[in-house]
Amino acid sequence: MAEKGANGDWRVNQWLKKAVLLSFRLNDMSVIPGGPGKAVWWDKVVSKFEGWDEPRFREAGFRAVPGCVCAAPPMWRRAWC
Repeated sequence: MAEKGANGDWRVNQWLKKAVLLSFRLNDMSVIPGGPGKAVWWDKVVSKFEGWDEPRFREAGFRAVPGCVCAAPPMWRRAWC
């Protein structure tokens, strides 16, 4: 939603910020399955890994654990995280 400029200042992408806020207004909360031990969570955003299987995770080459942000190598972070 924001990016760091060459001078070190942060710039908020207003159109993206508005899109995210609008999506939260338009989408209802629901039970999201897929947590460890068949745990679920209550949210408006499905997991970014929904539908992934073991081969897809292996191909991606990073760890995805409960509560993770992303543990990808720096060169992949833009593509995966």
